[in-house]
Amino acid sequence: MNKTFYISDLFDVINNPQLDKENFTFSKDAQYPYFTRTENNNGILGYVEYLDEDHKITGNSLAVGMISMKFHYMTHDFYAGQFTKTLIPKFVNFDETLALFFISVLNKHSAYYQSYLVREFVPRVNNTIIELPVIENPNPDHEYTVDDIDWQYMRDRITELEHDRITELEHDRITELDAYLQATGLNDYEMTEDDKKVLSEKVEFTDILISELFDKVEAKCKKADFDKRKDTSSIPTDEFCIPLINAKLGDNGIMFYGRKEDWNTQSMCIDVIQNGAVATGKVYVQPQATAVLWDAYLIQPTFDDVTEHSLLYLARCIEKLTKERFSYEKKATWDRIKECFITIPIKSDGTPDFDYMERYIRAMEKVVIADVVRYKDKVIETMKKVAGE
Repeated sequence: MNKTFYISDLFDVINNPQLDKENFTFSKDAQYPYFTRTENNNGILGYVEYLDEDHKITGNSLAVGMISMKFHYMTHDFYAGQFTKTLIPKFVNFDETLALFFISVLNKHSAYYQSYLVREFVPRVNNTIIELPVIENPNPDHEYTVDDIDWQYMRDRITELEHDRITELEHDRITELDAYLQATGLNDYEMTEDDKKVLSEKVEFTDILISELFDKVEAKCKKADFDKRKDTSSIPTDEFCIPLINAKLGDNGIMFYGRKEDWNTQSMCIDVIQNGAVATGKVYVQPQATAVLWDAYLIQPTFDDVTEHSLLYLARCIEKLTKERFSYEKKATWDRIKECFITIPIKSDGTPDFDYMERYIRAMEKVVIADVVRYKDKVIETMKKVAGE
């Protein structure tokens, strides 16, 4: 049995006593969250030490920023910036489980709240009507109040739904992981005698100029009237299928995709990010056909029989150097890094030992992936037991 209630029956909506962040500093070891208008990180911009009672806001409540209008559960007492508000529960036994329910309901109204002036936010939230389960009273004339709400039923139902959601997500992710590991051959993580040998054997190393191993290659756009808005896509499609590297941290340095006919491409290369506040000096391997948008370049090995694994080894050697020596103020240009030395393994005749690099990376893949595969196998086995298979 359900009955309707106003949010004002359940919560007091308060204007947070705002704290000017210019008057304090953040600390990763501090105790109190500083809540702001951001939607990221549960609305928490950082953490601060105890400041004062006048500005401290009661935890175990819901906080909302006036930009995103997204509601967040605040476990502990916290401080807040301007244009934030807090919903303090009027009823006892409010907890994170019940918070999940109210967050879901209130966030569905975010667009509605956001479409009005900030000063109208409080009355509009207060007048929001929601349905909640109640413990049925045998008296047909009984007037239902907050005291009649069946909180335990809500908790049980929310817990059940959350468990089902997590189980479904975990199943999907494990299925995808299993398919990926098998497709890439990483599902076989058992160390062979050769793997063990390559990780323990003594190897001779030498310093070598990067320019002795690589040449810079061009991979520019062919179009004289190139327009990034029309000629690129942020996601790969059948039309936009060529990865375009840029000053990007993560995603293998790929920020956009272009048409195959529009670009001169290169493959089996190393991609060096030469610019960017955080990305300068990042190095990625690009085995597929790739082109350069801006602020990066491709270098191709001068040696024969290049493999993706040997490129991975060399990429890490180069990145160790570039991240230490170059920055946004000192770009990692080709003219600079080609004159730098990296340390690589060599054979008895003094030539680079690319075979060792290949074997070493393959062995390290097994070391890294072993725990992932064991976890995946354990979860799959547990799922089968639960399903009675």
